[in-house]
Amino acid sequence: MNLLKRQFGAKFVSDISRSPTLVADIKEIRKRGIKIRRIKGGDVAYTEKANKLICIGKNASASFRLTALAHEAYHALHGRQSIDRLQPGMTRRCFLNRVLNEETDCIVHELEVVHELLEAGVRWFDRGTMSWYHGWRRGGRAYIRRRVARTDNVFNEKFPDYYSRIYTELKHAKKSA
Repeated sequence: MNLLKRQFGAKFVSDISRSPTLVADIKEIRKRGIKIRRIKGGDVAYTEKANKLICIGKNASASFRLTALAHEAYHALHGRQSIDRLQPGMTRRCFLNRVLNEETDCIVHELEVVHELLEAGVRWFDRGTMSWYHGWRRGGRAYIRRRVARTDNVFNEKFPDYYSRIYTELKHAKKSA
């Protein structure tokens, strides 16, 4: 946690320590040798599984940093579908279902962390996070899965359109190789 304190500050680490799920995730991340890096930019975060790396924007809001860490930790620790390669014979529909289900699982995981933090008295989450949280509390995972299919990602593309484009790029890269 000392490294996180240097990277993100004492308040951030104090808030993390109020979520048993996030504390366990960070212990497992460290155990597996996965690094957490701050990168240039605002509300941006991603995981590079091949490089054992979680990246979070330096200028991201506190709310985003915390939820992004929970989200990306799930990708790093439990993610099954790589968007770097296709399995032989995988259809577009199968690929889309796998990546959208993984995104859904990551968002549910981050909302479980938000729930723990709210129960512990952390109250500074942004309106967007709280919208996802209240929807999840009412409709569960099914609500999140439907909302993921309708939501824009950081590139202002709908998740299904974004992953469909990636599928096409991977398909063409495989043919030209």
